[in-house]
Amino acid sequence: MTRKTMLAILIATSTLTAYTQSTSLQEPAVPGQAAVARPPAAKPAMAGKVTTQNYGDVTLHTYLSPDDGFLLNTQIVETPAGLVIFDGNFFTKYATEVADYVQGLGKPIERIVLSHMHPDHYSGLTVLHARFPSAPIYAFPEVTEYVKAKGQATLDARNKAFGGAVAKTVTVPTHVLVEGTTEIGSVPFVFEKARDGEADWQTVVKLPKQHVLMAFDLVFPKNTHLFTVVDHFEPWIRTLEGFKPLRGQGYTTILVGHGQTTDFDALDGNIAYLRGAIAAHKASKTPEEYAKRLKDEYPSYYGGPWVDFSSLMLYGVINP
Repeated sequence: MTRKTMLAILIATSTLTAYTQSTSLQEPAVPGQAAVARPPAAKPAMAGKVTTQNYGDVTLHTYLSPDDGFLLNTQIVETPAGLVIFDGNFFTKYATEVADYVQGLGKPIERIVLSHMHPDHYSGLTVLHARFPSAPIYAFPEVTEYVKAKGQATLDARNKAFGGAVAKTVTVPTHVLVEGTTEIGSVPFVFEKARDGEADWQTVVKLPKQHVLMAFDLVFPKNTHLFTVVDHFEPWIRTLEGFKPLRGQGYTTILVGHGQTTDFDALDGNIAYLRGAIAAHKASKTPEEYAKRLKDEYPSYYGGPWVDFSSLMLYGVINP
C-alpha cells in the first residue's frame, strides 16, 4: 500500500463526535418589551467547531477541526489584554477558519506558540502569519531548528499526499520560548519541555490559576488510539506519570492536540496503551503487524486509521 493510499484511508475513515458551540444575538429592547432573540447574520458555516471555557477574566477557546482534518485542536487563551494562540492546525482551509475566528474576537495577539515539530501543528502557522504578520511566533529552540531544517520537505511530501491541502511554504518560529513562568496579559503561563514523547520535543503549558494542563499530543482522550510515531514509549510513560501529581494541586482539565478536551482520568488509559504498544512493537517486524496488534488489542478505540499512519512513521516508511 502506498503512502498516498494509506493517508487517504486515514482521512476517509476518521469519525468522532466533535464539540459544538451555539451563539444567539438579541434585538435591542423596546421600552416595556423584552428583548427578542434573533439568529446571527448569515455567513458561511464554519466546518470546525469551537468550544469555550470561562475562568473569570480568562477564556479558553478550543477550535476542533472536522474528522477529515484529524480532529486537530488550536487552543486560544484569551486574557484581559489579548490572545495567546497555540498551534496553527494542518489543512489551510481549517487554519483559515482559525484565523477568521481569532479576528472576530477583536483582541491583539500577544503571541503564537508552536507546541511541537509535527506538520499538522505547524502547517497552519503560514496562514496565521499571513493574517497577523506582527504576531510573534514562539517555540523552543529544538522545535524551531527541526522546522527550519525539515519543515519544507515535510510540507512538500504532505502536499503530494493530500492534494495540496496544506501550506505550500513553511513558517519558522521567530522567537525563543523560555522555560519557566511567564506572565502574559496578567495571566501566569508555565512553559516546560518534555523530551521523547509523541515527538522528540514537546511543549507542556500549565495555567496554575485556572488549574488547566495543556499537554497537546502527549495526552489523548479516553478510548482513543495514540499517535506512536517514534519509539519513545518509556520516556512518554514517565512524562504521563509526572502529570498525575497535578491533580492533587487542583488541576482538573487537560487540553489535548487531537479530539475532545479530557481530564486526569485519561492518564492511566494512555499509559496502559503505551505499554501495549511496547509489546506490539517488540513482537512486530512490519508496520502492518504492529497496527494490527494494536487494533486487535483495542478494538473499540477511536482512530484505527491513526494507527495505520503512525505505524508507517514508526517503521520509517514515511520519512518525512
